[in-house]
Amino acid sequence: MNIEEKIQQFKKDNSTSMIRTLAVNGGLAPVCTLLVQEDENFIVVVAPIPGEAMANERNKKRFLSIMPLFFEGLENKNQKVICFSYSSEAWLRQAPKDSNLDNWQDLPKVEVLISSYETADESSIEINNIIRDGKIADENGKLIDCIRLEKNKDVEDEESLKNIGGRFSTIYKDYINSKN
Repeated sequence: MNIEEKIQQFKKDNSTSMIRTLAVNGGLAPVCTLLVQEDENFIVVVAPIPGEAMANERNKKRFLSIMPLFFEGLENKNQKVICFSYSSEAWLRQAPKDSNLDNWQDLPKVEVLISSYETADESSIEINNIIRDGKIADENGKLIDCIRLEKNKDVEDEESLKNIGGRFSTIYKDYINSKN
C-alpha cells in the first residue's frame, strides 16, 4: 500500500471511529488523530483534547499555541506526521455569501460532526449533520441517544468545502508554515 492509499484508509477508519464514538457516547469530545510514520512502520496516534482546553477563548488560543510543541515532540522521536485530523462536534451556521449580517449568532444553526484532514500538501474537511432520533436502550438497558449522521448537503461539493474552515481546520498546516 502506498502513502496515498494509507492516507485514504486512515481517513476512512478515522471517520468510522468518530461516528461510532459519537453514537455510543451521545457526544464527541474534540480529538486529534494522526497517522505517523516511524521508519517503515505506520502508527495511529489518538490525542483526546481535555474539555477545559475548549472552555473559553483564552484556553482555545493556548491549545493552538501548544500544538507546535506536540508536533515537535513527534519529530524528535523520529516520527513523521503523514496525516493530521481534528474532529469535533460543532454548530454550523450558514448565510448567503453576499449577506450583510448584523449578528452572525442570529443565524439558524445545525449540530454537526466536523473532521478536518491535513497533510503536508493538502487539506480536506468532512461535515455530517447529527440527527438525534429520540432514545434507545443500549446493551445494558440504559437509555442513550439514537443518533444518525448524514452528509451536510449544503457543503458537500468541493467548492463549498474550500470556503469552510476555521482555526482548528489548519492546525498542522499552520505548524508547517511556521517552520518555513
